[in-house]
Amino acid sequence: IIVAPSIGGDSYTFNVVDDFGCMYDTIISIATIEPKITIFNDIDANCIQNGELGVEGVNLYVEPGNIITNTNLDGQAYFGSLAAGSYTVTIDTTNLNWSFTCGGVQPFEITNDGSGCFELDLGLLSDNPCSSPNVSIYAPFLRWCFPNQKVYVQACNEITATGILSEAYVDIELDQYLTPTGSSLPYTSLGNNTYRFNLGDLNPAQCVDFTINTMVSCYASLGETLCMDAT
Repeated sequence: IIVAPSIGGDSYTFNVVDDFGCMYDTIISIATIEPKITIFNDIDANCIQNGELGVEGVNLYVEPGNIITNTNLDGQAYFGSLAAGSYTVTIDTTNLNWSFTCGGVQPFEITNDGSGCFELDLGLLSDNPCSSPNVSIYAPFLRWCFPNQKVYVQACNEITATGILSEAYVDIELDQYLTPTGSSLPYTSLGNNTYRFNLGDLNPAQCVDFTINTMVSCYASLGETLCMDAT
């Protein structure tokens, strides 16, 4: 038995007769095949979604049927069950600062046997790409006059970014009583207790975490607040 996707998701009862004339009632659950289209921020402009984030709020039009919808927070849009046939989806970037990397109109097929293309990934590239850098630094516990006291740093290009944070780096300024003895990333001393960590390029929603091993000076006072800054 072949059931078209347009029947929809439900349970159906079928009468089955065997070779001996015996009849059986069989209940079969059928799931609707619902086309999904994902619009993503195609950072490398190769029309392939390789971990790149979706773009929210993009209007999409499917014909025939005059179906209109828009993408959700993950850049995804669903059109419900469609009858078998040939369709096109059009991306509407009116009043949006995005350009196509895969073309603005894409065809897809829905077939009765469920073998059609039900997922499309279409790329956009920001006309005004902006990075959104953010960095945090903390040391949960520092022991006076002890080595290997860890400082934790996280540097991100936030999820709200539309472009790459190119050749990113973090400058760390440590208290005079903190001396770095090693780190999980290489660094360069800039003088005045300041150290630079090069991170490379960061895509939107990409973060780099690293640690700095420090020696807490024995000249520091017990209970003294030691300052550190990351920019």
